[in-house]
Amino acid sequence: MTSSDAKKEALNHISRQCEKWSNDKDLFLKANEAEAVLLALNLLTVLGIDQQKVFPQYKCSKNYKVDLAARFKALEGSSKFSKPDLIIEIKKPSVTFAEGEKRYASTVLQLQTYLAAEKCKSVKYGIIFNGCKVQLFRKHGMLSYPISSILSLDKKNINGTISYLEQNIKQDEEIRGSIITVWNNKGGVGKTTIAQALAILLSEKILYEKKEKNRILLIDYDHNQGDLTANCKMERSEGETKKLLDAEFLGNLSKEKIISSLPTFTNIPEKGKPPRFPFEVKILRADSKLSEEGADYIKNFAAGDRLPLRKLCLQLSELFDYIFIDAPPNYEQSIFSKEAVSAADCILPIALFQNNNSIRNYAKAVIEHIKPAQESRNDGGPFSLGIWFNRWRTTWTPTPTRGSVKRQIDTTDQEEDQMELKRIFYKPNTTNQLRKIDETADIARSIMDTKGLPGVVRYLKARNAFNSLVKVFSD
Repeated sequence: MTSSDAKKEALNHISRQCEKWSNDKDLFLKANEAEAVLLALNLLTVLGIDQQKVFPQYKCSKNYKVDLAARFKALEGSSKFSKPDLIIEIKKPSVTFAEGEKRYASTVLQLQTYLAAEKCKSVKYGIIFNGCKVQLFRKHGMLSYPISSILSLDKKNINGTISYLEQNIKQDEEIRGSIITVWNNKGGVGKTTIAQALAILLSEKILYEKKEKNRILLIDYDHNQGDLTANCKMERSEGETKKLLDAEFLGNLSKEKIISSLPTFTNIPEKGKPPRFPFEVKILRADSKLSEEGADYIKNFAAGDRLPLRKLCLQLSELFDYIFIDAPPNYEQSIFSKEAVSAADCILPIALFQNNNSIRNYAKAVIEHIKPAQESRNDGGPFSLGIWFNRWRTTWTPTPTRGSVKRQIDTTDQEEDQMELKRIFYKPNTTNQLRKIDETADIARSIMDTKGLPGVVRYLKARNAFNSLVKVFSD
């Protein structure tokens, strides 16, 4: 049997079985996980992954085994299976995959736990699968997030689903960078400081099995204020971002031209002894021309579902390992806030310790703004990461903050929205543990001194305050 025939037969088998389950409720309810595993093996065949490169019950850590692991190519010089490229967590068909379902949420958490495990460092993609539905996740460093909606394998949708998976599972290409928007709908929570600090700290890291340090791009999309641009000791540009948003202009630029056109924020001297913590970050500055456009921005760039910043960032993500967007607040009034949120693979939410408004604003934004943005994009994003509480004072009791979080969750009407808020506000596998960035004067004060360098460059205490956050992205 040729490879083409094997793929066709596997595709027909999936389609026939899904049709049987859809026509016979009793058969559907009695179907077990083993039957879904067989369909998952067929799915891998359809995607061109040889069964000899598939390993069941792969032990990804001391305590965890994932249902299937696969390699795209054979591992040279070893007969033992290791370094998978893809893992699949499988459930029986009656485990419903739908946003807000408890079993769906627990399956996603299970997959993300496996993706973060020691023996899954090589993994690029994860899949959840129940025989009828599938969702694709990508892994980048320690970060994992969905890059598809929940896709159906029924007769009507199976060809479109397979086509989507084939296009988005890059077996022969280097995985692109991740686009992260640092955001809350409330201002003054420290988004700019955190975006800059995180970009600097990750610029020192090296991704798994790579030799070079991370390539980082910081985008200042608060064109009216431009605080990030000022913090990087630069002036706002006169039309730089506006030009890049024009797809035709961008398409005529080489990769080298794009990179060379972006100014560099660095502490590395041209001559002399290198600093203790050298960093180098590219900057796409706030643009005074876009600030002047106002409503014309929508007319020229963001009509309908064009999402120009998203398209720009997807192209730039081929050149950078991480893109961090510093987003303005006030989603309802600011087109730049809307664009920055819609551009992201992931939202990194920031709230203030002991500040009820920042907690309430993000909880509200998840339902009123991010949820519709996800429905509009229909590709799994933008995905909210866990929220971080900035300026956490260890000498203060956290009771008011914990109480505020609980109230926002408890007073949310829909159960599915409550589950999403719990996922965002609480650390995984805990009942009410929050994520914190400890307050330290060293974080902010150094930008006011003569060197004007961020605290994470000059002070260990400031760097250490971000350790837990950095581990979300890199080990």
